[in-house]
Amino acid sequence: MKKFLALVLSLVLFVALPVSAASSNDVKIWIDGEFVNSDVPAYIDKDRTMVPIRLISEHLGKEVSWDDATRTIEIKENSGDKLKSIVMKVSDEKVTVKENNMDEKVINLDHAPEIKNDRTFVPLRNVAELFDKKVSWDAKNRVAVVGEGYEKKSNGKLSTKEILPYLYNEDMAKKSLDEQLKYEKTMGEELSKEFPGHTNKDVEVAISWLSYHKAGYFTEFNKDNANKKAIDLLLGDKLNYGFTNKGSVLGVRTTDKDLTYPRRFTGVSNEDFMPTMLYFDYYPNYDGTISTFLFPLHDHFTTRDETVNTYKKIFDNPRNVQLGDFTREEIQLILEQVQPIKYLDDYDSIE
Repeated sequence: MKKFLALVLSLVLFVALPVSAASSNDVKIWIDGEFVNSDVPAYIDKDRTMVPIRLISEHLGKEVSWDDATRTIEIKENSGDKLKSIVMKVSDEKVTVKENNMDEKVINLDHAPEIKNDRTFVPLRNVAELFDKKVSWDAKNRVAVVGEGYEKKSNGKLSTKEILPYLYNEDMAKKSLDEQLKYEKTMGEELSKEFPGHTNKDVEVAISWLSYHKAGYFTEFNKDNANKKAIDLLLGDKLNYGFTNKGSVLGVRTTDKDLTYPRRFTGVSNEDFMPTMLYFDYYPNYDGTISTFLFPLHDHFTTRDETVNTYKKIFDNPRNVQLGDFTREEIQLILEQVQPIKYLDDYDSIE
């Protein structure tokens, strides 16, 4: 008896795309406008790239059924007056195609379906193209591409509003600070759809660094920085980021009874060597801008009042920076250097 399973279950499709002999563990999948994550890694077999079948259900809207007795896979599309299905068997390169009331036809697959680690795999290029989807391979970035629009998105600048929409949520700007902090944490910890393997926070930090550089503010450290690329300002080192939590004290001469940090700030810096260190702290405004600050690098104050007055002036005079749009390559170069150095959770006390 057939067991009908949603594509989100255990079946896995294999993207059948020609690739080089490079490592098979770094293949990314792009379907109809976005990068998609998989519960099992894509891999290459016989020059074909493999991906989980549930991506087809989630992003192409197909129905999948599995006959355990005959080890047969059927993938269906039923849209209006169009009814189409393809039937495949494990270890068999032949596929039967049925469309409306037309006669069945049998064609050969590039790769027979197979089972590995109790998961069923089939070649995606065959499957996607049988359902009239365009399939291609971006060799430079090792991306399996299904659908239209990837070329335009890859060659031009990516929209930060599309990559990180939570930073443009104007309704959140009207919420309480505690609600904003919870939202920042939740959205920041989610995995990026555009840059697999990175969190939204990683991408946010990279774009903030690029935007600060674009605004020309790194020239305040050294005028020559105007002639350097944002990646060069990292000096071959990591782009570190960490957090200063709401309620943190300002320095050794103040206590939590005095002025404290009014919210959580994200601090970014290129290195720890002060003569060449570039840094700033920021928080999002939910309108596509970040408020940025240059806090003292060390506590050099001689009195409590000097400490409080200095920080109050900084808190009261943020420098707003518009988050820019950048090419995939620009963002990826920075992302490869992004490194969280700590995560101090200030949400345990928030109800």
